[in-house]
Amino acid sequence: MAKKSIAKNYIFNLIYQMLTIVLPLITTPYLSRVLGAEAIGTYGYTLSIVTYFVLFGSLGIAMYGQREIAYVQKDKQKQSKVFWEMATIKIITLSLAAITFYATFCIHGEYAIYYKILLLELLANFLDITWYYQGIEDFGKTVVRNLVVKIISLLCIFVFVKTQADLWKYILIYTLANVLGNVTMWMYIPKLLAKISLKQLELKKHVKPILSLFIPQIAIQIYIVLDKTMIGSITNNMEEVRIL
Repeated sequence: MAKKSIAKNYIFNLIYQMLTIVLPLITTPYLSRVLGAEAIGTYGYTLSIVTYFVLFGSLGIAMYGQREIAYVQKDKQKQSKVFWEMATIKIITLSLAAITFYATFCIHGEYAIYYKILLLELLANFLDITWYYQGIEDFGKTVVRNLVVKIISLLCIFVFVKTQADLWKYILIYTLANVLGNVTMWMYIPKLLAKISLKQLELKKHVKPILSLFIPQIAIQIYIVLDKTMIGSITNNMEEVRIL
């Protein structure tokens, strides 16, 4: 059974990796043609900004939560307790991140409309419980979810995104796909977890280990998106961001 489980998870991961490679090959030429370099650069720049808030709001919870769930995956009560502790911490930190992001970027400015839509990224991140399914070694649900959501979003892009003025539609499709995809993962939770009272939750004990995983993770992620943020801020030329 163990070998079958490992083989099954390997196949699911392989499908997912192939999916992440193939779909951009389909969408990128189309989006480059209909949106143009400036619109795509604007998307890349605004997404890089919200990414910082997503990172600081989610801390190192995904990696830490996956590890903690894996430790107690055979004990439903402990598993449920860890899950709700992680979810509670995440809703607190992401709420603070969302409030700060809204007050800083969504009220005024040239790209305020895009930032308001990208607020959904923070919601999607809270709803993302992929780490839980990875902890219990159930990769099938996440891969099937991602496959369905990405195919639907791909179809929506071809149907609704036709000109450069449709950039907001593309961003909305992208963010809504993440939100709706993550919502579906909660459908299985009532059957998988036991009921836990708020009094049972111990949040403080997780803070230090979460932060210890967060620091190296944030360094890597900031390195990935910092170039887009800097080029966009310094040059104010979104076409330059597009080529990064």
